[in-house]
Amino acid sequence: MKWSQLLSELNARSVQLSASEDELIIRAPEGNLSPEMWQYIAHYKSSLLKLLRDDSQDKTDGKAAQVVPQISERFKPFPLTPIQQVYWLGRSPSFELGRVGIHVYEELDCRNLDLTRLNQAWQSILKRHEMLRVVVLPDGQQQILPEAEYPIEILDLREFETNEQQIRLEKLRRQLVQKVYDPLQFPLFTICACRLNEEKTRLFISIDALHVDMGSFAILFGEWSMLYEDPTHDLPPLTLSYRDYALTVEGFRHQESFRRAQSYWQSRAAQLHLPPALPYTKAFSEITKQTFVRYSGRLEQAQWQKLKQRAAAAGVTPSGITLSAMVEVLARWSQEQRFTLNVTLFNRLPIHPEVNKIVGDFTSMIPLPIDCRADGASFAERAASWQKLVWEGLDHRIVSGIEVLREYKRSQQQTQLGQLNLPVVFTSTLNLSQQGVLPLKKFGERIFNRIQTPQVSLDLQVYEEDGDLIFNWDGVKELFPPETLEQMFGAYRNLLEKLADETDVWNDSYGEIVSVPQSESRLSLNQTGKPLVS
Repeated sequence: MKWSQLLSELNARSVQLSASEDELIIRAPEGNLSPEMWQYIAHYKSSLLKLLRDDSQDKTDGKAAQVVPQISERFKPFPLTPIQQVYWLGRSPSFELGRVGIHVYEELDCRNLDLTRLNQAWQSILKRHEMLRVVVLPDGQQQILPEAEYPIEILDLREFETNEQQIRLEKLRRQLVQKVYDPLQFPLFTICACRLNEEKTRLFISIDALHVDMGSFAILFGEWSMLYEDPTHDLPPLTLSYRDYALTVEGFRHQESFRRAQSYWQSRAAQLHLPPALPYTKAFSEITKQTFVRYSGRLEQAQWQKLKQRAAAAGVTPSGITLSAMVEVLARWSQEQRFTLNVTLFNRLPIHPEVNKIVGDFTSMIPLPIDCRADGASFAERAASWQKLVWEGLDHRIVSGIEVLREYKRSQQQTQLGQLNLPVVFTSTLNLSQQGVLPLKKFGERIFNRIQTPQVSLDLQVYEEDGDLIFNWDGVKELFPPETLEQMFGAYRNLLEKLADETDVWNDSYGEIVSVPQSESRLSLNQTGKPLVS
């Protein structure tokens, strides 16, 4: 089928298309898209996304579409975004599940790493991307420093025996893995290279993500590895500042599109519920220090492809199917079958040609109301309904989910729902994987990594690596009974495998689809050969 024929056919079948980052969002009446049509859509995905982006740029309000970088204003203070305010304040011990920052931590074993080139490349990145030089002011605004230096720290451990090296490496990991940075002070990151012998180096990377979202990590690490491999590579200069972007988006509050989105969220407020009532052993207020533990799994490429094909036939995206499987597992352990999930959204609005090249925090969230009470619907129908809710949220993403929750709390005042927080989080970067979200592999082999977020009890992250699906469950160890996180994770993995391999499971009613793995028969859930929990 030719490109023009596909467009005509989609129009004839009342198919609606939209785009979020690199993900194509498809809405179609049930049964209107055959497996063959899904294949054509997949084939022309890049062309469809370009068409949608061009159309979106044309339709954006004139002033927003023509953002003029304010070079002379670049280093003046500007407000934190709603999600940044949450990340900044949430690390305070005054908040439940506080005392931690939003933090990304990586360790890599590298061979023949040229530390001089590595440091030079990082200095170029620090100069190029101003949000690595930002600090928060006491009044809660943020400010970009005109310049700053950060030489990579180098520890020479070559003189020590292997056992002593291991002791020192473990000590450094303990210092960095849950480090809480002071946002008022530069830097909000640590990079340390430990030389173990003439060939081997352990590279530690610790970054506070208050000003850097997952898409920005893809940019940072991609350009860092590019400049390391070729120090003469000349990256095109950037004129757009994150400050320009943030202030422009703030100006959208006066537009009709913002008011329409507000009306949508106000109409949905009655459907919001408390978060999943998981079998916590303690109240959040009793936790004075939390330890995040990780369970990591993988679907090999062939099985992942089968799952995506089955999901597409049901009108569900790859992110949508991994989310739907999480919902089913949460419902199995939750005392309440109506709950609200925190769905992370990476929301770079197309208001400037350089918007996908700059570093900053473009994160937002969608409060996703879930109703798992038995109604006879099949899993495929339930997944499609949750997908529809996500799409609606994306259509109204100009209003931050944080603002939605704040307004809802004000309206509820002292009621139970007035205390609504959303500590159970789903984060998909499947649409970022093809942009090189894992370029650190060029430096060496990842041996350990962690992501933590304040005011979060459980966070599922999904992404692709070498064509495989990777899924990580990061949970607060002190909140759950022994083995519960492992059992939930095992049930999630089992469900993904069943959805990939079995047709009938897509027709299962609620309550039939999730099986709980028994301790004595639990399979190794980590295909990497490394410890399940590290």
